[in-house]
Amino acid sequence: MEHDNVTRLLGTRAAGPRARGGLLVLQLCPGGSLRHFLGQHVGTWATSVRLALSLARGLAFLHQEQWRDGLYKPSVVHRDLSSQNVLVREDGTCAIGDFGLALALPPRAQSGTGARHAVPIRKTRHNPAAQRDKSGFCNAVPLPSTTFDFLAN
Repeated sequence: MEHDNVTRLLGTRAAGPRARGGLLVLQLCPGGSLRHFLGQHVGTWATSVRLALSLARGLAFLHQEQWRDGLYKPSVVHRDLSSQNVLVREDGTCAIGDFGLALALPPRAQSGTGARHAVPIRKTRHNPAAQRDKSGFCNAVPLPSTTFDFLAN
């Protein structure tokens, strides 16, 4: 997956013999997490709009199923979107990261009708723990909540 508003995976490495898991090498985003960036900078309206638009573009790319140059990119549901999992690039735009809970949806063609089976979104404040429910796709609630962080800053 390559998009300006999604962090790029540069490589992987297995953990040492005593460690569990592995190591992911991602592109450098010098602004740090969005949460850290907003805590360290007084934002202008233009900065807030740039951050919010870039976050929305990244999320739209993840949700979009597409074929390009013979390669397939499934729709992806992040399931843990928060200001801690969004990084700020040097140009002041967002890059979505931390795909540990992400879910790739099956291709539309496999459903027969091309329709997706929708799951109701819970009416709660942003709660990453609630997003861990394997039956729910919860990107709709965190986007407004994360965007509010820009405006409240």
